[in-house]
Amino acid sequence: MIYNYNMRNSFLLTWDPKIFPWDEINDDIEYLRENDVITDFRWDCYRDGACPGDLFYIYAVGNKVKKRGIFCSGIITEFFLNQKPLIPGFKLEVQ
Repeated sequence: MIYNYNMRNSFLLTWDPKIFPWDEINDDIEYLRENDVITDFRWDCYRDGACPGDLFYIYAVGNKVKKRGIFCSGIITEFFLNQKPLIPGFKLEVQ
């Protein structure tokens, strides 16, 4: 896919493990270390305005997080809608 990198926006996505458990996070981190990229990573989000090619940063928040702050970034590759329940989200490429 070709992205227009001169016109992209950046989005800060927050993650609180108390509200949104991420049971596979250690597997995802290991996969990222071995492969340098996760190409099919989905993130539910009510934020609109993001387009394929835009940058994202995931920021860890909350009391259950040992280290708060930005811990990964990448490119939004696709917008999608979950059907049950109807929740908008993004397909991400984590780098």
